[in-house]
Amino acid sequence: MSKNNARNLTFVFHADPGHAWLGIKRQLLLQYPKAALAISNHSYQRGQTVYLEEDCDADLFLAALRAASERFTVVAKHGNQRSPIRSYDVFALTEVEMTSISRGASA
Repeated sequence: MSKNNARNLTFVFHADPGHAWLGIKRQLLLQYPKAALAISNHSYQRGQTVYLEEDCDADLFLAALRAASERFTVVAKHGNQRSPIRSYDVFALTEVEMTSISRGASA
């Protein structure tokens, strides 16, 4: 996406006393297939939101946004107790998503 057409995206960085995750919409992640394929099992998902772990996955995704000249803001949300995000399902691409990414890569 060109800089003139860049969206103004806002993400929430959810943190508890031990860890943090960047909340993003799944469909947005899928627009960056290399990043989507590289997400570790330290990230989580619930509904249509993916929570990218702070140490690698969030940086990987944000680097993909920067490379695409996307503009974004990250808002921090800190909690003093264990985050419920830790109990969400571990992130995994569906078979349909994997097929779609594979088709896009071969096109």
